[in-house]
Amino acid sequence: MQRVSDVHSALRSKRHEPLLLSQSHEGRVTLAGSRTAGGSPIDGLLAQLHFLPLDPEAEGLFRLDAGIVRVGSRHLQQVSDLGSVTGRWVPQDFALSPNYPNPFNPSTTISFQLPVASKVTLVIYDILGQKIRTLVDDHQVAGVHRVVWDARNDQAQAVGAGVYFTRLHAGKFHQVQKLLLLK
Repeated sequence: MQRVSDVHSALRSKRHEPLLLSQSHEGRVTLAGSRTAGGSPIDGLLAQLHFLPLDPEAEGLFRLDAGIVRVGSRHLQQVSDLGSVTGRWVPQDFALSPNYPNPFNPSTTISFQLPVASKVTLVIYDILGQKIRTLVDDHQVAGVHRVVWDARNDQAQAVGAGVYFTRLHAGKFHQVQKLLLLK
């Protein structure tokens, strides 16, 4: 592919290369493909766009404003009603992220990610392995999830300073992270 700055003169060129025009402005990407006067037609995939989330928990709205396709050798047809797509970032792997802040007082945030919807248990244990608090015991959708632990047990009593562990169980996935509560 040839990159050009003057599209009109490039289209009149006798070179035999396909052309790709791309422009981007905040919130918008424009792609166009063509051929030079002496080139052969473009056939197949023009471009693939991959979007990475700025916020993994946010949902994004993608709107396709316009599309033009070549039908045969001379006819152009504008595609309308392309519609909108709402997308949500879905992680590829199970994971239990380190809590933040850590050390913490009086509360900390625990994040975990699920590539598929799963039955999830997220439990806090003390250093002796005794269950302190069940934070999640439910079916969760795929995506990134955040839970705040307020340093209380299942009876809503404040726990003492020390080392605690959070254990995530989702499907066949298990992971443990260490938390430090300072008072």
